[in-house]
Amino acid sequence: LLGAQAFVEGHRWAPAARVVLDAEGRGAWGPVNMFRTVGASGPLVTVLGRSTERIYATSFTDAAFSLLPNDTDLSVFRDAGMVGMDFANAAGVTHYHTPLDNVDRSDPRSLQHHGAYMLPMARALGDMDLRQIEGPRVVYFDVFGRWLIRYPAAAALPIAQVVLLMSLASVVSAVRRRSERLRDVTLGACGSLGLIVGVSVLAMAVWWAIRGAFPEIGGFTHGEPYRSGWILIGIVALSVGAFVAGAGALTRRFGLTGVVGGPLLVWAIGGGVAA
Repeated sequence: LLGAQAFVEGHRWAPAARVVLDAEGRGAWGPVNMFRTVGASGPLVTVLGRSTERIYATSFTDAAFSLLPNDTDLSVFRDAGMVGMDFANAAGVTHYHTPLDNVDRSDPRSLQHHGAYMLPMARALGDMDLRQIEGPRVVYFDVFGRWLIRYPAAAALPIAQVVLLMSLASVVSAVRRRSERLRDVTLGACGSLGLIVGVSVLAMAVWWAIRGAFPEIGGFTHGEPYRSGWILIGIVALSVGAFVAGAGALTRRFGLTGVVGGPLLVWAIGGGVAA
């Protein structure tokens, strides 16, 4: 972060700077995500949605990053009172902060994607009064990299409450129509939660077994070995198989309403807590 700190403390442009677009990389290739905003950045997210065509962004990563010990140059500019965005490609993490982290191994397509964000954003911001760039925070997410959906963060709780009420109404209606017991819905919810936790534990156990069989994997700085795609595919396939088998058993025991309605309520309540 030394370069960013030097800019803030000594560069003649620093006092006039209002917005920072930070191009990062946690790997050698892959698509670029806008993974963090700082400051009252609602209008800045709107500029992103209007000025770029291939957008990967979600406020979920924004919230998650705030809980991590990691940092980027953008933190320095945030502390200096600026607003901004972090962009990063994150595939090829095996090369990150190693002797393989060099220009020759970087993917030009990732560099092009960075440019596809930066140039239109810079042009759009250059045509604006940057004194009006700050505004309320927003919730946002992309749809297939083509559209950026966004709404005020203040609307998150009312939306979650509506979803919870609709979920409750759906479950009550299904229970009445099918004459199934509320007990089955409750047990189905518990069983589905247990299934999700169980599948997660299974995936972690398989990964730790692989690491036990191949101790050299533990030597990788970020825990990911080369050509890890096949390992990931295998773990995902095993997890999906275990989940489908478990869901089938729960359906036979508690009925479809119990297995679908229970998790529906669980997710709706979880969404309300998150909001």
